[in-house]
Amino acid sequence: METFNMIFLIYGIPSCVLYFLVIATVISMRKNFSSSFNTIFLMTAVVNLGTWFNTWLTLRLTVEPFFFWYYYWVMTPEIEWFRNIQQFLVSYFYFAQNACAFLFTINRFTAICMPSQHQVVRYCSQTLWTTWKWPFILVIHLISLSIPLATRWPAIVTYVYDQNTNSFTQKRGSTINVLTAMICYGSVVMAICIAANVYAVYCLLKFRATTKTSKNELSFTLISFSIFLAQTMNISIVILSAIFVYTANGAGSAFLSTITPYTSDIFSLGPPVYTMIVPGPIRNRMRSVVRKTLHLQNSSSSVSKIVTTIPSR
Repeated sequence: METFNMIFLIYGIPSCVLYFLVIATVISMRKNFSSSFNTIFLMTAVVNLGTWFNTWLTLRLTVEPFFFWYYYWVMTPEIEWFRNIQQFLVSYFYFAQNACAFLFTINRFTAICMPSQHQVVRYCSQTLWTTWKWPFILVIHLISLSIPLATRWPAIVTYVYDQNTNSFTQKRGSTINVLTAMICYGSVVMAICIAANVYAVYCLLKFRATTKTSKNELSFTLISFSIFLAQTMNISIVILSAIFVYTANGAGSAFLSTITPYTSDIFSLGPPVYTMIVPGPIRNRMRSVVRKTLHLQNSSSSVSKIVTTIPSR
Protein backbone atom coordinates (compact mmCIF):
# COMPACT_ATOMS: atom_id res chain seq x y z
CA MET A 1 0.00 0.00 0.00
CA GLU A 2 1.16 3.52 -0.82
CA THR A 3 2.63 5.49 2.09
CA PHE A 4 0.10 8.30 1.94
CA ASN A 5 -2.79 5.82 1.96
CA MET A 6 -1.30 4.17 5.03
CA ILE A 7 -1.19 7.60 6.68
CA PHE A 8 -4.85 8.13 5.78
CA LEU A 9 -5.73 4.80 7.40
CA ILE A 10 -3.60 5.38 10.51
CA TYR A 11 -5.65 8.40 11.51
CA GLY A 12 -8.79 7.60 9.52
CA ILE A 13 -9.79 4.30 11.12
CA PRO A 14 -9.44 5.52 14.74
CA SER A 15 -11.35 8.68 13.79
CA CYS A 16 -14.17 6.60 12.28
CA VAL A 17 -14.32 4.43 15.41
CA LEU A 18 -14.43 7.57 17.55
CA TYR A 19 -17.17 8.97 15.33
CA PHE A 20 -19.33 5.88 15.88
CA LEU A 21 -18.73 6.12 19.64
CA VAL A 22 -19.78 9.77 19.62
CA ILE A 23 -22.87 8.88 17.58
CA ALA A 24 -23.78 6.18 20.10
CA THR A 25 -23.26 8.66 22.94
CA VAL A 26 -25.47 11.30 21.32
CA ILE A 27 -28.21 8.72 20.74
CA SER A 28 -28.00 7.55 24.36
CA MET A 29 -28.28 11.19 25.52
CA ARG A 30 -30.94 12.22 22.99
CA LYS A 31 -33.39 13.19 25.74
CA ASN A 32 -30.85 15.71 27.06
CA PHE A 33 -30.66 17.56 23.74
CA SER A 34 -33.23 19.11 21.45
CA SER A 35 -34.55 16.88 18.69
CA SER A 36 -33.28 19.37 16.10
CA PHE A 37 -29.71 19.14 17.43
CA ASN A 38 -29.87 15.33 17.43
CA THR A 39 -31.21 15.24 13.88
CA ILE A 40 -28.67 17.68 12.46
CA PHE A 41 -25.75 16.03 14.28
CA LEU A 42 -26.68 12.54 13.07
CA MET A 43 -27.38 13.77 9.54
CA THR A 44 -23.99 15.48 9.49
CA ALA A 45 -22.36 12.25 10.65
CA VAL A 46 -23.96 10.28 7.81
CA VAL A 47 -22.85 12.85 5.23
CA ASN A 48 -19.30 13.04 6.60
CA LEU A 49 -18.80 9.27 6.80
CA GLY A 50 -20.30 8.89 3.33
CA THR A 51 -17.89 11.52 2.02
CA TRP A 52 -14.90 9.76 3.56
CA PHE A 53 -15.89 6.34 2.21
CA ASN A 54 -16.73 7.64 -1.28
CA THR A 55 -13.40 9.49 -1.45
CA TRP A 56 -11.57 6.21 -0.92
CA LEU A 57 -13.47 4.49 -3.74
CA THR A 58 -13.23 7.30 -6.27
CA LEU A 59 -9.76 8.72 -5.60
CA ARG A 60 -7.45 7.11 -3.08
CA LEU A 61 -7.55 3.47 -4.14
CA THR A 62 -6.77 4.26 -7.79
CA VAL A 63 -3.07 3.74 -7.00
CA GLU A 64 -3.49 0.39 -5.23
CA PRO A 65 -3.03 -2.66 -7.51
CA PHE A 66 -5.10 -4.91 -5.25
CA PHE A 67 -8.13 -2.70 -6.00
CA PHE A 68 -7.70 -2.32 -9.76
CA TRP A 69 -10.44 -4.89 -10.34
CA TYR A 70 -12.94 -2.36 -9.04
CA TYR A 71 -12.09 0.29 -11.65
CA TYR A 72 -12.16 -2.29 -14.44
CA TRP A 73 -15.59 -3.31 -13.15
CA VAL A 74 -17.07 0.20 -12.95
CA MET A 75 -15.86 0.85 -16.51
CA THR A 76 -18.09 -1.88 -17.93
CA PRO A 77 -20.99 -0.41 -19.93
CA GLU A 78 -23.61 -2.06 -17.73
CA ILE A 79 -22.29 -0.23 -14.64
CA GLU A 80 -22.02 3.24 -16.17
CA TRP A 81 -25.04 4.44 -14.18
CA PHE A 82 -23.33 3.44 -10.94
CA ARG A 83 -20.10 5.20 -11.91
CA ASN A 84 -22.02 8.36 -12.75
CA ILE A 85 -23.79 8.34 -9.39
CA GLN A 86 -20.56 7.73 -7.52
CA GLN A 87 -18.79 10.58 -9.30
CA PHE A 88 -21.80 12.84 -8.81
CA LEU A 89 -21.59 12.18 -5.07
CA VAL A 90 -18.06 13.62 -5.06
CA SER A 91 -19.53 17.02 -5.92
CA TYR A 92 -22.80 16.57 -4.05
CA PHE A 93 -21.15 15.78 -0.72
CA TYR A 94 -19.39 19.15 -0.85
CA PHE A 95 -22.76 20.92 -1.06
CA ALA A 96 -24.27 18.59 1.55
CA GLN A 97 -21.44 19.30 4.01
CA ASN A 98 -21.99 23.02 3.51
CA ALA A 99 -25.69 22.49 4.16
CA CYS A 100 -24.95 20.62 7.39
CA ALA A 101 -22.59 23.37 8.58
CA PHE A 102 -25.28 25.94 7.77
CA LEU A 103 -27.98 23.99 9.65
CA PHE A 104 -25.69 23.58 12.66
CA THR A 105 -25.03 27.31 12.71
CA ILE A 106 -28.68 28.36 12.38
CA ASN A 107 -29.70 25.88 15.07
CA ARG A 108 -27.11 27.28 17.49
CA PHE A 109 -28.06 30.85 16.56
CA THR A 110 -31.77 30.40 17.30
CA ALA A 111 -31.01 28.52 20.51
CA ILE A 112 -28.70 31.22 21.88
CA CYS A 113 -29.31 34.63 20.38
CA MET A 114 -33.09 34.79 20.18
CA PRO A 115 -33.84 33.59 23.73
CA SER A 116 -31.27 35.97 25.19
CA GLN A 117 -33.10 38.95 23.71
CA HIS A 118 -36.82 38.05 23.76
CA GLN A 119 -38.51 35.41 25.88
CA VAL A 120 -41.44 35.41 23.45
CA VAL A 121 -39.06 34.79 20.58
CA ARG A 122 -37.59 31.93 22.57
CA TYR A 123 -40.96 30.18 22.51
CA CYS A 124 -41.26 30.85 18.81
CA SER A 125 -37.73 29.57 18.24
CA GLN A 126 -38.64 26.26 19.85
CA THR A 127 -41.86 26.12 17.85
CA LEU A 128 -39.88 26.78 14.69
CA TRP A 129 -37.64 23.76 15.19
CA THR A 130 -40.33 21.40 16.48
CA THR A 131 -42.85 22.31 13.79
CA TRP A 132 -40.71 23.24 10.81
CA LYS A 133 -37.57 21.20 11.45
CA TRP A 134 -38.06 18.67 8.67
CA PRO A 135 -39.38 21.11 6.03
CA PHE A 136 -36.45 23.46 6.72
CA ILE A 137 -33.88 20.65 6.58
CA LEU A 138 -35.52 19.26 3.44
CA VAL A 139 -35.46 22.62 1.64
CA ILE A 140 -31.78 23.24 2.48
CA HIS A 141 -30.73 19.78 1.31
CA LEU A 142 -32.89 19.98 -1.83
CA ILE A 143 -31.06 23.20 -2.73
CA SER A 144 -27.76 21.41 -2.07
CA LEU A 145 -28.87 18.56 -4.33
CA SER A 146 -30.33 20.64 -7.16
CA ILE A 147 -27.19 22.76 -7.69
CA PRO A 148 -24.82 19.84 -8.46
CA LEU A 149 -27.58 18.19 -10.49
CA ALA A 150 -27.76 21.29 -12.66
CA THR A 151 -23.99 21.73 -12.98
CA ARG A 152 -22.50 18.22 -12.81
CA TRP A 153 -25.05 15.63 -13.95
CA PRO A 154 -24.36 13.39 -15.74
CA ALA A 155 -21.00 13.09 -14.01
CA ILE A 156 -19.28 11.23 -16.82
CA VAL A 157 -15.80 10.17 -15.78
CA THR A 158 -13.57 7.55 -17.38
CA TYR A 159 -10.95 5.57 -15.46
CA VAL A 160 -7.87 4.97 -17.60
CA TYR A 161 -4.99 2.74 -16.57
CA ASP A 162 -1.59 4.44 -16.82
CA GLN A 163 1.28 1.98 -17.22
CA ASN A 164 3.90 4.60 -16.41
CA THR A 165 2.50 5.28 -12.94
CA ASN A 166 0.82 1.89 -12.45
CA SER A 167 -2.40 3.59 -11.42
CA PHE A 168 -5.76 4.68 -12.75
CA THR A 169 -6.34 8.28 -13.77
CA GLN A 170 -9.63 10.05 -14.31
CA LYS A 171 -10.61 11.61 -17.61
CA ARG A 172 -13.48 14.07 -17.31
CA GLY A 173 -14.99 17.01 -19.11
CA SER A 174 -14.95 20.64 -18.07
CA THR A 175 -15.61 21.30 -14.39
CA ILE A 176 -15.93 25.07 -14.73
CA ASN A 177 -19.69 25.10 -14.09
CA VAL A 178 -19.60 23.01 -10.95
CA LEU A 179 -16.56 24.88 -9.61
CA THR A 180 -18.36 28.19 -10.11
CA ALA A 181 -21.41 26.82 -8.33
CA MET A 182 -19.27 25.52 -5.47
CA ILE A 183 -17.63 28.92 -5.04
CA CYS A 184 -20.92 30.84 -5.06
CA TYR A 185 -22.74 28.43 -2.76
CA GLY A 186 -19.83 28.06 -0.38
CA SER A 187 -19.22 31.81 -0.21
CA VAL A 188 -22.86 32.55 0.68
CA VAL A 189 -22.87 29.85 3.37
CA MET A 190 -19.53 31.06 4.72
CA ALA A 191 -20.71 34.68 4.98
CA ILE A 192 -23.90 33.74 6.83
CA CYS A 193 -22.12 31.33 9.16
CA ILE A 194 -19.37 33.81 10.04
CA ALA A 195 -21.91 36.42 11.14
CA ALA A 196 -24.14 33.95 13.00
CA ASN A 197 -21.33 32.07 14.78
CA VAL A 198 -19.48 35.17 15.92
CA TYR A 199 -22.63 36.78 17.28
CA ALA A 200 -23.74 33.54 19.00
CA VAL A 201 -20.42 33.15 20.81
CA TYR A 202 -20.52 36.85 21.74
CA CYS A 203 -23.99 36.45 23.28
CA LEU A 204 -22.93 33.41 25.28
CA LEU A 205 -19.78 34.95 26.66
CA LYS A 206 -21.33 38.31 27.50
CA PHE A 207 -24.80 37.48 28.77
CA ARG A 208 -25.08 33.86 29.83
CA ALA A 209 -21.65 32.50 30.73
CA THR A 210 -22.52 31.58 34.32
CA THR A 211 -25.42 29.17 33.95
CA LYS A 212 -25.13 25.45 33.38
CA THR A 213 -27.42 25.67 30.37
CA SER A 214 -25.27 28.33 28.74
CA LYS A 215 -22.13 26.25 29.32
CA ASN A 216 -23.73 23.36 27.44
CA GLU A 217 -24.84 25.74 24.69
CA LEU A 218 -21.30 27.12 24.54
CA SER A 219 -19.97 23.58 24.11
CA PHE A 220 -22.34 22.85 21.22
CA THR A 221 -21.64 26.23 19.66
CA LEU A 222 -17.87 25.71 19.80
CA ILE A 223 -18.30 22.31 18.15
CA SER A 224 -20.43 23.95 15.46
CA PHE A 225 -17.85 26.72 15.09
CA SER A 226 -15.04 24.17 14.69
CA ILE A 227 -17.01 22.39 11.97
CA PHE A 228 -17.57 25.71 10.24
CA LEU A 229 -13.86 26.63 10.39
CA ALA A 230 -12.93 23.31 8.77
CA GLN A 231 -15.48 23.88 6.03
CA THR A 232 -14.19 27.42 5.53
CA MET A 233 -10.78 25.92 4.79
CA ASN A 234 -12.34 23.59 2.23
CA ILE A 235 -14.23 26.48 0.61
CA SER A 236 -11.00 28.47 0.39
CA ILE A 237 -9.30 25.54 -1.33
CA VAL A 238 -12.18 25.27 -3.81
CA ILE A 239 -11.82 28.97 -4.61
CA LEU A 240 -8.07 28.57 -5.11
CA SER A 241 -8.66 25.48 -7.23
CA ALA A 242 -11.00 27.43 -9.51
CA ILE A 243 -8.48 30.26 -9.80
CA PHE A 244 -5.75 27.78 -10.77
CA VAL A 245 -8.05 26.17 -13.34
CA TYR A 246 -8.99 29.53 -14.87
CA THR A 247 -5.34 30.64 -15.01
CA ALA A 248 -4.00 27.23 -16.12
CA ASN A 249 -1.68 27.12 -13.11
CA GLY A 250 -0.52 23.50 -13.17
CA ALA A 251 1.85 23.82 -10.22
CA GLY A 252 -0.86 25.33 -8.03
CA SER A 253 -3.36 22.64 -9.01
CA ALA A 254 -0.81 19.92 -8.23
CA PHE A 255 -0.18 21.41 -4.78
CA LEU A 256 -3.90 21.54 -3.99
CA SER A 257 -4.30 17.95 -5.17
CA THR A 258 -1.69 16.97 -2.59
CA ILE A 259 -3.23 18.70 0.42
CA THR A 260 -6.94 18.40 -0.42
CA PRO A 261 -7.32 14.80 0.84
CA TYR A 262 -6.03 15.86 4.25
CA THR A 263 -8.15 19.01 4.47
CA SER A 264 -11.19 17.02 3.36
CA ASP A 265 -10.58 14.55 6.18
CA ILE A 266 -10.31 17.39 8.69
CA PHE A 267 -13.92 18.24 7.91
CA SER A 268 -15.27 14.72 7.38
CA LEU A 269 -13.61 13.10 10.41
CA GLY A 270 -13.09 16.21 12.54
CA PRO A 271 -16.44 16.48 14.41
CA PRO A 272 -15.81 13.58 16.84
CA VAL A 273 -12.35 15.01 17.60
CA TYR A 274 -13.82 18.48 18.21
CA THR A 275 -16.46 16.89 20.44
CA MET A 276 -13.80 15.23 22.57
CA ILE A 277 -11.62 18.35 22.78
CA VAL A 278 -14.36 20.84 23.69
CA PRO A 279 -15.63 20.44 27.29
CA GLY A 280 -19.31 19.57 27.39
CA PRO A 281 -21.94 16.92 28.19
CA ILE A 282 -21.01 14.59 25.32
CA ARG A 283 -17.36 14.46 26.31
CA ASN A 284 -18.28 14.08 29.98
CA ARG A 285 -20.56 11.12 29.21
CA MET A 286 -17.90 9.38 27.13
CA ARG A 287 -15.25 9.92 29.81
CA SER A 288 -17.65 8.58 32.43
CA VAL A 289 -18.33 5.45 30.37
CA VAL A 290 -14.60 4.87 29.83
CA ARG A 291 -13.86 5.28 33.54
CA LYS A 292 -16.64 2.89 34.54
CA THR A 293 -15.43 0.37 31.97
CA LEU A 294 -11.85 0.58 33.23
CA HIS A 295 -13.07 0.35 36.84
CA LEU A 296 -15.06 -2.80 36.07
CA GLN A 297 -12.09 -4.33 34.29
CA ASN A 298 -9.81 -3.54 37.23
CA SER A 299 -12.36 -4.92 39.68
CA SER A 300 -12.74 -8.07 37.63
CA SER A 301 -8.97 -8.46 37.44
CA SER A 302 -8.63 -8.01 41.22
CA VAL A 303 -11.31 -10.61 41.92
CA SER A 304 -9.62 -13.00 39.52
CA LYS A 305 -6.29 -12.56 41.29
CA ILE A 306 -7.88 -13.16 44.70
CA VAL A 307 -9.57 -16.32 43.46
CA THR A 308 -6.34 -17.67 42.00
CA THR A 309 -4.48 -17.09 45.29
CA ILE A 310 -6.98 -19.11 47.36
CA PRO A 311 -5.45 -22.55 47.93
CA SER A 312 -7.51 -25.44 46.70
CA ARG A 313 -8.56 -28.14 49.15
